[in-house]
Amino acid sequence: MVSLMPMATVHPFRYNNGKLEYLLIKRATIAWNWQGVTGSQEENETMKECAIRELIEETSYEPAFITAIEFPSSFYQGIENEGERIPEEFYDGDTYHELEKGTYFVARIDQKKDPVLNPEEHTDWIWCEYEKGYELIKYDIEKRIFRFVHNMIINGEIK
Repeated sequence: MVSLMPMATVHPFRYNNGKLEYLLIKRATIAWNWQGVTGSQEENETMKECAIRELIEETSYEPAFITAIEFPSSFYQGIENEGERIPEEFYDGDTYHELEKGTYFVARIDQKKDPVLNPEEHTDWIWCEYEKGYELIKYDIEKRIFRFVHNMIINGEIK
């Protein structure tokens, strides 16, 4: 198993004219993948503080609401069979390994401005509905997380 630095991942969402939309940003790295906001925890910082800081640094958005999410044990069984590959640190060929607790967040954005990206980290952004976001996301585990977040929102667990 690869050792991971403590990271926060934030899935920003908004309601635009009654439609649920998600913000995805495109990495400016060799992966060039679409994803939510991610970043490393700094010393003496809680994971929630990290998530808020990274959201502001990477998009200029301040969340109207942000909450950590945890995944049920059933989340780690099987594979999605839709991504190009499963990052090795999450999958050993049979089952998913548990992701770090409390490192995944969902944030509602009420600001109507466009995000402001750092071009050294990200090359593009899109607010999109679930189906388009799912299509853009490259990696299997990220598709699974995105679907889980979407279901939480549409089921009213997150508002």
